[in-house]
Amino acid sequence: MGGFIYHYYFVLGNILCTVSTLTVVYGLKLWVEALKQKYRSRNLFLAIEKSSTAYCVSDTSYVWKREINAKSLADGVDQYRVGFNWTGDGDITLKSMTEDYNASQVDPYTIEQRAHQVKVEFPRPKVKGETFVFGFIAEVKNVHEHPRRYYSSSITTPIRELVIRVEFDSGFHVEAAKKSIFLGDYSALPVFEAEDKFYASNKHVEWKIIRPRVGYRYMISW
Repeated sequence: MGGFIYHYYFVLGNILCTVSTLTVVYGLKLWVEALKQKYRSRNLFLAIEKSSTAYCVSDTSYVWKREINAKSLADGVDQYRVGFNWTGDGDITLKSMTEDYNASQVDPYTIEQRAHQVKVEFPRPKVKGETFVFGFIAEVKNVHEHPRRYYSSSITTPIRELVIRVEFDSGFHVEAAKKSIFLGDYSALPVFEAEDKFYASNKHVEWKIIRPRVGYRYMISW
């Protein structure tokens, strides 16, 4: 009897030890991924206090507006960069929402990746501790392909507040939208989901996230 009890606790101890080890390894993996996301950021010397995005949807054109409240963490910061993927097939027109700030596309469009990068150049280099607000508008056309029915934001640098708003044209048919959170850019399995229903007087959905987690992707789909 004593031998059986000893064997039972020995096996149980091994199982618990294995589970604990796997938990620690998984936790370290998430921590490393978060660091990798942070230090691949294009804006290391900018603290993003608030990022507000409005994505306006119609049958033929899509307008992406982004406003940034930022603080310079060093002297000499002179630009902001952000990447995005457009799943339609039309041209992209960029313009700044802020006087004297210049918005341009710096990476060429590639059919394989559908990847773009926007650069916003500041009118002068910022000094450490300086706070400022700027924004840009990207208008994209849909010619032959229907873009996928979602907007998502991948968090690659710490943000104090993230606001995502999707606005639908009055003629665009949509009944509900889903809010989802994914771990990483390529994960297909969400860690969170919630659905919003639409009414006749409400053709938009807004999602405000305080301190979104670096390495996660926040999506509104419809």
